[in-house]
Amino acid sequence: MTNKRGSVLIMSYMLATVALAFGFASVVRSLNEQNVARRHHDLARAFQLAESGVDTALLQLRGGNTSPIALTTLAGGTYSATITQPAWLSSGQYLVQG
Repeated sequence: MTNKRGSVLIMSYMLATVALAFGFASVVRSLNEQNVARRHHDLARAFQLAESGVDTALLQLRGGNTSPIALTTLAGGTYSATITQPAWLSSGQYLVQG
């Protein structure tokens, strides 16, 4: 009888260890997915800010204005841009940097 109790105890320890391993793996995976989602959100925000800067520059160029775009805050981020016409570009082409 003592032998059976010992093997049941060992089996229950093994089962608890496997359950702990699965639980730990689930927590690690959840944290990784949360980090990936945060990075994706930050990248999307950066892209949208850059796109806003380009849109603002295009609006200014259509109005004939090539003055720099001041630091602008939008959706928790900022952007600024300069509009230049370098010599190496054809006439009517501009370089927007920001």
